[in-house]
Amino acid sequence: MSSVPMTSRERVVAIENLGYTEREAAFLCLAALHGGYFLRRQFCGFIGKEIGGTAAALVEKLLAQLPQFGAI
Repeated sequence: MSSVPMTSRERVVAIENLGYTEREAAFLCLAALHGGYFLRRQFCGFIGKEIGGTAAALVEKLLAQLPQFGAI
């Protein structure tokens, strides 16, 4: 394991490699660094959109990944 911390860009790219878009990955990186929890309205504020399909798509994508990582 490297003792050199990852840059923000490296973190975003790592999350993108899990199938998330760049803006989803950037938001998830930020959320993870601040406790790991977020509300859909926070994601919408981050991307500058109203609550709706874009936020729902992210939540669905996250929920689909849970079994893969042993959660729930």
